[in-house]
Amino acid sequence: MSMYVEVLSGALDTWAADVSEDDLLDYVLACLLALPAAAPRFGQSANAQLAAEIAYDRALFRLAAQNGIDVAAQRFSRPQAERHRLEAELVRRGIDLKALINQRRPVSRHIAGT
Repeated sequence: MSMYVEVLSGALDTWAADVSEDDLLDYVLACLLALPAAAPRFGQSANAQLAAEIAYDRALFRLAAQNGIDVAAQRFSRPQAERHRLEAELVRRGIDLKALINQRRPVSRHIAGT
């Protein structure tokens, strides 16, 4: 078992089970927005990047399970591939996380001369 799977498994064990579906979706979106780019941002530690990835994967795991998608921590031995699989399965069930983020982001309006 990979170290990432062990850490994720521990995080899953500490999950509060009484989260509403709407609250869980909001949390998943917040975690997705907090995910760093492929490389850590300037001044961001590897620990912070790992924490963000674990938070998102834990939330994604719970959302997928809540929507009847087959999930297992061991599948996260390749985290990025498993994220893509779960996100695609959610899209098939009508939950497009990336589209939801785009809908919720405020549109910045730039007006010339102001």
